[in-house]
Amino acid sequence: MALPLGLLAIGGAMSGHAWAQNGEPQPAPAPRSTGRSAGREAGSGAADIGKGAAHGAWDVGKGTVGAVGNLATGHPVGAANSFGKGVGKGGAHVAIGTGKGVGHLGKAAGRGLKKLTHL
Repeated sequence: MALPLGLLAIGGAMSGHAWAQNGEPQPAPAPRSTGRSAGREAGSGAADIGKGAAHGAWDVGKGTVGAVGNLATGHPVGAANSFGKGVGKGGAHVAIGTGKGVGHLGKAAGRGLKKLTHL
């Protein structure tokens, strides 16, 4: 008697599972966008240019302060060295930030034009 009740319970569970599934296929999820939008890319470019300019200004200021300190203590060669190092690093940061930013802006322009031509 115990065996038929066990078979009946397993059969009921299996048939319940089959009834729970319908024959309709589930819709596929919408494809996710790959990459960034043109606006986000342009914003990133502007941010890179701003960060480069800020880092450059910081380095120039730091070199200038070091140069003033060296001049005040009577070290003109050290002052020239500090100022030159600050200007050099500042120029490098500005150039790198500008290059990255212009690259992002160019990419954004390309994406925008691609959208316009594929209407």
